Amino acid sequence: MRREFLDPTNKYKAQYREIEDRIRERKRRMEEVEKLTDQVKKYREKADARLNLTERKLDSMTRAYEELNTELLSDIPKLVADKEKFFHPLVAIVRIHYYPKSITILFTYALFLAIGCTIQISPNDGRKTK
Repeated sequence: MRREFLDPTNKYKAQYREIEDRIRERKRRMEEVEKLTDQVKKYREKADARLNLTERKLDSMTRAYEELNTELLSDIPKLVADKEKFFHPLVAIVRIHYYPKSITILFTYALFLAIGCTIQISPNDGRKTK
């Protein structure tokens, strides 16, 4: 059960954690863009010598933010769309190797994944015993 279902599922969940990390980085970049924008406005009002450097930093950070934002706008829908492609083979594996009660275990685990919880499944769960 672990090799056929849990390990691939944990790898799939790791992709969501990576997306969450990238979203946090996008937020940090946006905050930096806002901070630099405020500095540029302040330096323009005062005709400060730091204006050119700050404008270059702002342009660079804006490009970095937009690049990451574009990646996320592309990657998030792909990851969500791949969910069905990912789970169908897992369901087939469980159906082939374990008795029908396994489907209940599978969907229970999927439900827990959806709400962000984890569960422990013992090695005998979902297996036929003789």
